[in-house]
Amino acid sequence: MASQRVVIAFRQPTPEDLATSKGLSSTELIEKWANDLETDLGEFPLTPLFRGERGGTDWTHDSPPPGNFYWAEIPSEAVETAFQTIRATLVDHGIYQAYVEPPARLAFPEVIDPSDIDIVLGRGRGLPGKMPTPDFSPRQGWRSTAAGVWTHDWLGNPLGHTGADIQVCDVEVDVRVQHEALSSSSNYPKELAPATEDDIYAQCHGTAVAGVICGQLQRSGVPGASGVRGIAPGSQLIVCRTSVASVTPGTPPIASAIYLSIPYLAKGSVLLIEAERRGPLAVEPGVNIQTSMLNPPSLAEEDMPASEEMPSVGSWSRYLPVEYLPADFTAILAATDRGIIVVEAAGNGGENLDDEFYDSPPPPEWGYPFVGTWANPFRRASTYDSGAILVGAGAPPRGMAGRDWGAYRSRLPHSNYGSCVDVQGWGRGIVTAGYGDLQGGVDPDRWYTDRFGGTSGAAAMVAGMVAVFQSARAPKQPLTWKAMRKFLSANGKPQTGNTAKHIGPMPHFDDLQSTDFLKLP
Repeated sequence: MASQRVVIAFRQPTPEDLATSKGLSSTELIEKWANDLETDLGEFPLTPLFRGERGGTDWTHDSPPPGNFYWAEIPSEAVETAFQTIRATLVDHGIYQAYVEPPARLAFPEVIDPSDIDIVLGRGRGLPGKMPTPDFSPRQGWRSTAAGVWTHDWLGNPLGHTGADIQVCDVEVDVRVQHEALSSSSNYPKELAPATEDDIYAQCHGTAVAGVICGQLQRSGVPGASGVRGIAPGSQLIVCRTSVASVTPGTPPIASAIYLSIPYLAKGSVLLIEAERRGPLAVEPGVNIQTSMLNPPSLAEEDMPASEEMPSVGSWSRYLPVEYLPADFTAILAATDRGIIVVEAAGNGGENLDDEFYDSPPPPEWGYPFVGTWANPFRRASTYDSGAILVGAGAPPRGMAGRDWGAYRSRLPHSNYGSCVDVQGWGRGIVTAGYGDLQGGVDPDRWYTDRFGGTSGAAAMVAGMVAVFQSARAPKQPLTWKAMRKFLSANGKPQTGNTAKHIGPMPHFDDLQSTDFLKLP
């Protein structure tokens, strides 16, 4: 039986609420509201979304704090009835908002491109016997001088900074932490949540992201240089696994995974979010779509959009940054409140995030009900800003991986755009670990690719560069999220092409020597 994850947030109690609550504290009153709603819903128990948090705690933002969020798993056929109950008791039970959580996916879809649709995992040429993996770092753009100084053809000279002592936590479905490019004995990835699914595509995605950030070109026990070099090879990778399905037993949903990682990260650390949420339907204007809680959107064959207008293969929907949903937004806000730099994929929906459409909650036509208070996260109001650095997907240098995606740093068609997108990374042609189209064979821990990208690859690049910038700050204090976001969006190499569809500049290591960077307190 299919089920849906329903998220309920209770508002902060007012003085009037407390005066009539017979001596209950704010925390106790929220728990009472949750218990009363659970009773009215019947057989569907409510569970706190953020473990260890209790409602009613101090919070300086307009939206409810993490402890006010609960969730329930409700069969799809019972969702409409449940929302009738929620609507009828909205005021009595102090409900701030309630919604069905749309599915998410990893932010690297198979973007429409005939050469990329049928990537077969491990299909690249394998190496015989125990031959070491070739050095792919020149294909990434890395160069090493005779003195051992690393520079990058397109990203500049990091001046020897490697992200040392900076933690980078990747909120990801899965990672092959034992991959040869990641398993340096001195810098082995830490894991916060165990793997509960055996999904090789998800493993390759997380492994590719990790290779971009902290790939270890020189590995313990392997003679010579081999594999790929990460942008911040000295950083400490932490993997916090999450579920992008509506309900996956044993694996925390995205908001919970973000929140779970916070206690493990020091101030100035980087938290990378590698997922995107289902958003608007990808159809021609005026087309009538039939939706329900039980079935995906359906179209008559004659109404199907042309393939070049679809945001990704096999998708009826465009995709958005995860902060579009209140619980994910609140988890990110809790992280930035504690001094963590959050880098978030802007999504691969080809969407204008400045569209006034997002001033309203998701419409019922999407098949995911929403009731209660709504605020547009993409407007970045002074009292409603997650603090995340949103990353769009730009074209890599022409010729990367032997392909041409247009002018360097121009927006790729699948990338979301808008004033809230702060910076860009490469959205195609990234050479990294995983997938096996560049080097394949029978062992997935020796697979490499030159086809990684999307806003996943772009965000991974920016996360690695943020780690390098933070390590270059030592012994000064690391930058705050406000200072880092402002610095990155005001520097780097400018966007090219149609800049009206804004994805921001590409960060560049030359900025380590800029006056703007050196004078930061």
